[in-house]
Amino acid sequence: MKSFKVNRFIKFFLPLFFSFQAITLVAKIQFPTNSLPGLLDTATAKKQLSEEVLLAMETPKNLEIIIERTVEGQLEASPALKPFKKELEVFFKKTIGWESLKEPLIAIYVQSFSLSELKDLLVFFKSKTGKRYSAIAPEFSGMISEISMKKVSENSEELQSIFNRSQRTNQK
Repeated sequence: MKSFKVNRFIKFFLPLFFSFQAITLVAKIQFPTNSLPGLLDTATAKKQLSEEVLLAMETPKNLEIIIERTVEGQLEASPALKPFKKELEVFFKKTIGWESLKEPLIAIYVQSFSLSELKDLLVFFKSKTGKRYSAIAPEFSGMISEISMKKVSENSEELQSIFNRSQRTNQK
């Protein structure tokens, strides 16, 4: 009688146990914990996914491009700084480079996106279209800045008028 119950137990639960093990193995292969953390607490998962999204977006590389352009812009605006180019590069890498901005950027993504949204972003930025977007994003930022500055410059009289009225009102 006991052996019947044990055999029934083995026949019923052992296949379930191995099925669970197989499913777990497949899940770990398809969704490693470092790319799509499923069993981690939400805060840790969101932090890991946020960093992975930023890396998939090529944020470190894009920050390097921004630093290069910033240094170039500074040197164009102030040619006297040319002998200090290396110092400027070191300064900007220290202040707005990946190592400096990594944690604050992760915090912004953790706060701004749900776990599901972060997973969607990761899938997108690992896709062909997402990689293409990441590659041209710095160009877009530069173009948007140029257009914005041009528009403000074209309307500088109106802006100056607002500033002048503001100063007169504050002096009263």
